[in-house]
Amino acid sequence: MQMHLLGSSLLLVGAYLLSYCFVSGQQGRDPCSSYTVIKDAWRSVSNGFQGYCDQPGSKGAQPQYNKWFRFMGPGGTIMPESCPTPKGDVCGTHVAFWINGKHPTLADGVVTRPVCGAYIGQCCRSDHTAPSAKIKMCPGGFYVYYLGQTSGCHLAYCTVTSSCSIRHGDCSHACTDTAASPLCSCPLNLVLDSDNKTCVKPCKVNNINCSHTCTNTQDGKAVCTCPSGMALKSDEKTCAMQCSVNNGGCSHKCVNGKNGAQCLCPESMVLAPNKTTCVKPCDLNNGDCSHICQNTEDGKAVCSCPPELPLGLDEKTCPQGFADAYRCGCSIHVETPHTRKGSLLFNLPTLLYGYHDLWAEDVNGTFQVLDQYPNFRPKMMQKRFKKDIDEQERNCLKIYRRCPQDCENMAKAVIDDGLSTVFTVKGTSGSKTIPLGQIMCERLLAPLHPGRRPIVFFDPGPKCGRPISTHFLQDVLCCGHLRIPNLLETYVWNKKCDGQVSIKDLIAG
Repeated sequence: MQMHLLGSSLLLVGAYLLSYCFVSGQQGRDPCSSYTVIKDAWRSVSNGFQGYCDQPGSKGAQPQYNKWFRFMGPGGTIMPESCPTPKGDVCGTHVAFWINGKHPTLADGVVTRPVCGAYIGQCCRSDHTAPSAKIKMCPGGFYVYYLGQTSGCHLAYCTVTSSCSIRHGDCSHACTDTAASPLCSCPLNLVLDSDNKTCVKPCKVNNINCSHTCTNTQDGKAVCTCPSGMALKSDEKTCAMQCSVNNGGCSHKCVNGKNGAQCLCPESMVLAPNKTTCVKPCDLNNGDCSHICQNTEDGKAVCSCPPELPLGLDEKTCPQGFADAYRCGCSIHVETPHTRKGSLLFNLPTLLYGYHDLWAEDVNGTFQVLDQYPNFRPKMMQKRFKKDIDEQERNCLKIYRRCPQDCENMAKAVIDDGLSTVFTVKGTSGSKTIPLGQIMCERLLAPLHPGRRPIVFFDPGPKCGRPISTHFLQDVLCCGHLRIPNLLETYVWNKKCDGQVSIKDLIAG
């Protein structure tokens, strides 16, 4: 019994060794390194019948079959996986043999595939056959075949160049035949990997060299993006601190912060709404000025108005519409024995009511906000008016309620030093400072001795009534006549009211 089992084991081992030798080649060698090269150009599927046959001793036949072969040369490098043509008469013979199955991958090792003969309208004839072929893919990317001799003539093995008909050219998606080798291509949203066979998302290919994050797009492209606080350099691949890339987009100074680049401006400029560009303040919406805007060295905008308009309380706008405003004319006249106005001595700014607040119109037509004078506007009691009066009467009542006190207050504010208050007067020879007393005497153009008191009058305007006195100045105005033959004739303020004036008084005044 033991001898019988031992004999059976030896037979199995022997059969395995014979099988290994049959598959691998002589002496058990790897067929990828032990094969016979066939370089027959006539085997190409592009050739018609030329009388060749794979029978030993026939035209074009190998001396020996049942061994490993590798096809090389212009005829082709692999056997076709599909029927060359049902009618036959190709590959230099009548019956063209092809592989009925797929070629193996490198991981498949040795596989066995049926061999079919195509001839006279059939792709796989049963009367013209060849043994099944064993096939192996080698590390170099080529194939070796273990082929037996055919059953007669004219029968021969066909070859083709590497094409999409063989394992779809190893392409993961689309495959196109070319003269050299299969060309793989991908859908729009994919690209070829480094093996030129597999289609993958663009970011799968070396992260498209992005230094940080790669994002795939729907059109098969990829874009590089950066973390917060960083930006792409000009190569659109590398991330760097934002200020190092185009100065962070800043027109002037750039500072890297936690949330990215922050643009800063010189002292005389401000940051535009785009947060990147430095501009002069007046370049931004004219500094919010309604009319004239001037830039300052400390980066501010100062608004001003044309001579005929005032600057509003917001210091930005120049309100219009003073033509219909109610005016209160304030002026200083010489005292008379009666209630009429005496000669005009000095014009104070005209007060305007009916817009937003109390305004003043100077003699040259310019406007000023009277609140610029300290403590000018006192708190005033609000009074109710009867509903049966019209709008003009109501406005006139407002003027009579406010105008007298406003004129008095303005006179006190403007003429704070009485007749000695100095004003700057522009003349043909330039500007000079003159006391109020001298201005009044030159305006009066008459001697005044003994002196008279200057009186402040308010004029509510033609819409509301006649001028009325409201305040007496404490000083007494005395004027003397000064004449120097062939040289000078004028009226001089006699500050001491002693009736004596000289050139010294004019110069000292």
